[in-house]
Amino acid sequence: MIAKFSIKNLWSITANALYSLLPAGINFILSYLVINHSGNSDWGFIVSLQLYYYLISTTIAWGNKDSLLVKFSANPSQTKFLWQQSFFTRFCIACIIGLALILWQSESALHLAIWVFSRFVVQSIESIVIYEQRYKWAIVSEILPLFFVLFFINQNIVEITLQSALWIITASHCIRLVTVSIAYADWFKGINKSSFNFSLLKETFPFAIMAFIVFLQVKIDLYSFSILRPKNELGVYQVLMSFIVLAAGIPGYLLIPFSKNIYLMSIEKIKQIKILLRIVGLVLPILAVFVIRFVLLNLYSLEFSNYQFILIYIYLAIPYFYALEIYHQYKTLNEKKVLLISTIGVVTVFSVSLFTIYQWGISGALLANCIGQFVVLTLYSMKRFLFTKN
Repeated sequence: MIAKFSIKNLWSITANALYSLLPAGINFILSYLVINHSGNSDWGFIVSLQLYYYLISTTIAWGNKDSLLVKFSANPSQTKFLWQQSFFTRFCIACIIGLALILWQSESALHLAIWVFSRFVVQSIESIVIYEQRYKWAIVSEILPLFFVLFFINQNIVEITLQSALWIITASHCIRLVTVSIAYADWFKGINKSSFNFSLLKETFPFAIMAFIVFLQVKIDLYSFSILRPKNELGVYQVLMSFIVLAAGIPGYLLIPFSKNIYLMSIEKIKQIKILLRIVGLVLPILAVFVIRFVLLNLYSLEFSNYQFILIYIYLAIPYFYALEIYHQYKTLNEKKVLLISTIGVVTVFSVSLFTIYQWGISGALLANCIGQFVVLTLYSMKRFLFTKN
């Protein structure tokens, strides 16, 4: 029984990790190809377009994944009705935004409209995937576009240029859209009977705000960078941050096996995990920095200074010192504390980066991120969140 439980949980952890990480695969491949064949500026243009895409997609999502997971747990017999109501209400907004993009009358806007619509549908499926643990087809929907890109490139069908890269990204979005639409078609049956529900948007507004803050935590520096620096530097910085963000997710994956039981653990047990996590956090980022340096130098021919890699190490190490506190706050229903601290962190990074990026470019962006992490760590330490009971 224990073996079955362990295997089941191992599959859930692995599947969730794959589902989260696979979408980045296409970006890594294309960034490598575009930078090496077309130049940093062309990749910077694609990144600037993706920044619009991320912003619009996060807004349309309106925190639906987390809000629906809460509703599904409270009303398991009404999951389909709740999902369709959420989908249809947000679909109306997506159509208005999509129409505005099409009326923009440029090829870039057409690409952007397709990306946004595809992401809207795929993002809407996430709550179903997680709640029902139906990861198989969700993972397939991410693998197929990846295979398409690899096949397309391996056959040398077209020369890698800015335009061909945009169409490859658009085609991968379409493949993902068709796959999830077929695999989860049963959830769309009868959706025409749904109606627009404005009160639903008001009800789920706190979830939308939280999702938006989480989004800004990862992307706010890129938006600052896109405003203050040229596209060739933006392209380089985005590639660097893609690998950094990938490594920054490790503390979360390490804590997944304990997340359900943290509130039930004794204080001594939590202290042991906390100490172990901090020891790992001092060592593992060193390995991550060496891997990032090796990949950037050998695949992208991009070199960074020792000072910049020291900043990367600091940025990666700090979350290990407060990651457990975040889990504890969610388990004790103190999401507002997490939201407040996250917001302060985002505001700090944005305000500091406006000066540091303008002055020092990539080094300034890394410095701003480190300062933001220090502020977040300080706030969690000052509040003594971890061992308090409600």
